[in-house]
Amino acid sequence: RGGMAAVFHGESVVDPSITRAIKVLEPDRALWNELSSRFAEGARLLEKLQDKHIVRFFGVRRHEHLLVMELELLEGETLGDRRRRLPEPARWRQAAGWVHQAALGASVAHALGVVHRDLKPDNLFLTRDGVVKVLDFGIARALDDADRASVGTRAGQVPGSPPYMAPEVCQGAIPTPRADVYALGLVLMELLLGHHPFQPPGAAGLSSNQMMFAHLQREMPDLAAAR
Repeated sequence: RGGMAAVFHGESVVDPSITRAIKVLEPDRALWNELSSRFAEGARLLEKLQDKHIVRFFGVRRHEHLLVMELELLEGETLGDRRRRLPEPARWRQAAGWVHQAALGASVAHALGVVHRDLKPDNLFLTRDGVVKVLDFGIARALDDADRASVGTRAGQVPGSPPYMAPEVCQGAIPTPRADVYALGLVLMELLLGHHPFQPPGAAGLSSNQMMFAHLQREMPDLAAAR
């Protein structure tokens, strides 16, 4: 369960061996009509995102005030969970391999004109077979587009998670594939450092605004020196 969604393990009533992840979103009521419309528009495109490194999307439907997505059921953990669980940073070949797989998935989406807008360790899933799959393609975009189109859009609001936003997105630009590439670069650095580049152990936590400012003003740490 997350901020606005819960994921259930679903089994077919006809054949229990057919399983799916059922993701149920409960959007803000003010965004409901707009978000439903955006998902309806994007569903056909999301179904085309069939790649080894993207979680399979089987469709979306509306049920009362809920949006219900049917997705491939995965077993393993996110790269965020993996980093938090291990006491040491990842080995560089291992980290580079994981992010390379994520980049392959992102490139397939980019070729179809789809930008993720919220790539981060918790949206990259490492299966038990060692395959990395990108989660939540389409969700970040639908949420952002719905918010931009709604009457209640807050001035200055930007899409995505501040720790992984590209500098131009922090300044209000609509994310492009380059923003996804920047986010993947940050994921790689985080895996190699064992912490976010702008949040070393023991340092005071940064607010969202401070994190966005860091993308604009601060230099990345020296990986060779850190490792």
